[in-house]
Amino acid sequence: MLKRNVLLCLSMLLLSPFVSAIGSELNGSENYNYNLAELNKLLPYMALNKDYSVKFDSVVAKAELPEKYVKLGKLYEEYHNNFIQAAKANGVYSNKIKELPDNQFFSNFFESKSTMTAQATISASSLVCGGSQQQPHQCPARVNSGISKKSQTEISNYLKGMGFHNTYWPGCGPQGYTCSTDFTKWISAYNCTWGSFRTQANIFQSGTKWTYRTQSPEPNPEIFSYSWPVYWWGTYVSWWHLSCN
Repeated sequence: MLKRNVLLCLSMLLLSPFVSAIGSELNGSENYNYNLAELNKLLPYMALNKDYSVKFDSVVAKAELPEKYVKLGKLYEEYHNNFIQAAKANGVYSNKIKELPDNQFFSNFFESKSTMTAQATISASSLVCGGSQQQPHQCPARVNSGISKKSQTEISNYLKGMGFHNTYWPGCGPQGYTCSTDFTKWISAYNCTWGSFRTQANIFQSGTKWTYRTQSPEPNPEIFSYSWPVYWWGTYVSWWHLSCN
């Protein structure tokens, strides 16, 4: 979404000894590079809870996977659950998201935003709903509607009449468009679970009248309002919106 050119994985504040130990073993001595296939290998062992946190079954994973995947699963579980708490408290665009202790370990998983301008090229079996961090969905152009109304209330009501609603938290607010000017309409895209994609409409004043522009389709940042297609979807959606501009 929207005037953000910072990756979700930006900077690290403090790391616990547990995380530091995992990172040293995976990212340092093994020169380990995370990729989508490796995170997808953890799918059978990651349970997505009703509150959108994840629980990694390290006991079963340890009996079936090499130790490096067990450590990766534990690391992602901690990162993911920190992300959920930060998003719930501050929104998906807040500095708290940008400051999560993830960069050292997941920077190889999150790719350059420049790939957003190209269609997905990696194996479709490696993607979820047509994309991933390593081959993100395209960042759609903002399109001016050409429709004007006399007031903010009138343009808002016009969008609501077209099936839009004010964007739900945490997909609006701090450092993103305000919840009063940002609108969302759920759409079907990429054969994905309902709610995972949207058309966004942002209203603004132009001269003496109010109008809006749209972007579509884009991963839906209302991440606590629909069922995710995969356990890492929420972190991907947040990263996508921080990267699309």
